[in-house]
Amino acid sequence: MSTPTQSGSQNQVKNLAQTEIKAQFEIVEGERKQSLLIGKDRLVFGSVESADVKLSGPRVSPIHAVMEFRFGLNEAQCTAKILDLASTSGVFVNGNKVINQSVKPGDQIQIGDASFVFIFKKPTLASSVPDQALLLIDGNTVSTIFDYRPPTKEALEVVYSWNNTILDVKHFVDQDQIVLGGSSQDDFMIPSTFGQGNTYTLVTKNGSAWTLNIDPQMKGVLYLNGELHSVENYLRSKLGTDSRGTVVLGDSDFAKIETGTVQFYLSQTVAPPVLRKQTTVVGDPFLAKSLVTSLILTFLALYGISKLEIAPTEVVQVPETIATILYHPEMYSVKR
Repeated sequence: MSTPTQSGSQNQVKNLAQTEIKAQFEIVEGERKQSLLIGKDRLVFGSVESADVKLSGPRVSPIHAVMEFRFGLNEAQCTAKILDLASTSGVFVNGNKVINQSVKPGDQIQIGDASFVFIFKKPTLASSVPDQALLLIDGNTVSTIFDYRPPTKEALEVVYSWNNTILDVKHFVDQDQIVLGGSSQDDFMIPSTFGQGNTYTLVTKNGSAWTLNIDPQMKGVLYLNGELHSVENYLRSKLGTDSRGTVVLGDSDFAKIETGTVQFYLSQTVAPPVLRKQTTVVGDPFLAKSLVTSLILTFLALYGISKLEIAPTEVVQVPETIATILYHPEMYSVKR
């Protein structure tokens, strides 16, 4: 019998020395404290469920801020910066309000009522094992739920929120355009669309490039080529117009746009894993056993019901006099 787990552990030990440094966070939010070890190049802070670090409180915007990292093989090669994404209460570093600020380990960062610091460190063997969702089939078999394919496909992740409540998160890989409208056939249903017509094409794809179509009614921020811009200023200064414009989103670019109570956050990421197709009734013995047991019990119950003997109902004959009175009550009623 093969032992893939031991083989995998040996490979992890062999490659541990080559593991890049990660960022470890110590976050304090009221009485709650948590420690996180993060290896992502970009970290989203906010109150939405899809945020990498979910924070609560009225002073936290749905998508409040983004922190970007460049990891190296030692601490000297690692850098970080934090960007305020047009939040309502701002981002503070060492007590100073910032918009686009480089940060270093030990800096005190505050978002809403949460404060945190971070350091760069190399993870241990236990923390370097990738997280995977597992499904317990029986006492001897454990199977992965998702199909972790090589991350060769890039996707555009779009987070849709309304009234500070996240409504949908979608990943687009091969779709040519992303459409907003009032129909269930559109990619996102929104209360109203921009300009004339019932739909608005938010993003188009040409080859491997995603192009964001900006409307003058939009507000928010654009992070392009390492620079942070407000949507309004970018339209005027970069595009030289107050009318509609287009922006090509690079691999490291992102956008947070809003109009009224509707918000969209767009960024490029690796296409998420998909469910394994073999996790069906055939591939899940527990579900198969439950289904067979239910069918057997149902058959036995129906068979038992069919064999029940019901006693015949005795017909009681009504006396002829009473029957006549019931049939002709007017003949026997008391006259006054």
